[in-house]
Amino acid sequence: MENPFSPNYAKGNKPNNKFRPDILTALCILTFIGSGLVAFSYLSVLLSYDMMFQMVDHGEIKMPGIEILFSGGKGYFLLGFILYLVSIWGAVLMFRLKKVGFHLYTAAQLFLLILPLSMLSDYQFSVLELATTLAFIVFYYVHLKYMN
Repeated sequence: MENPFSPNYAKGNKPNNKFRPDILTALCILTFIGSGLVAFSYLSVLLSYDMMFQMVDHGEIKMPGIEILFSGGKGYFLLGFILYLVSIWGAVLMFRLKKVGFHLYTAAQLFLLILPLSMLSDYQFSVLELATTLAFIVFYYVHLKYMN
């Protein structure tokens, strides 16, 4: 199997001329970074949930809206972690020019928009989050023609 991280892969110097545009590469890298950091933070909270919940409950952690996040329980952080992993896997597949990655990424991102609405009490929907998600989906969609 050809190494998708090699410079030749992105430049189209492969025998079958697969080509990954620089913008698609940048989108995937941004997804790796953003979704990776959020997945790591969800996992961290999940693994230390009981201790953190007590700290929030006793007022030792003071952040605006932290009570809203913890209203979803461990299930919220577990589902969020899983969905971010699916999002990352989708980006890896798109980086490798596989269309199925777009579908995985899009499904995960749409479920991530719905997750807080369905599991958190008093959650206020973020238009900025919606706009960012839709922009990434559209940018990835535009690059579907390079994937098989």
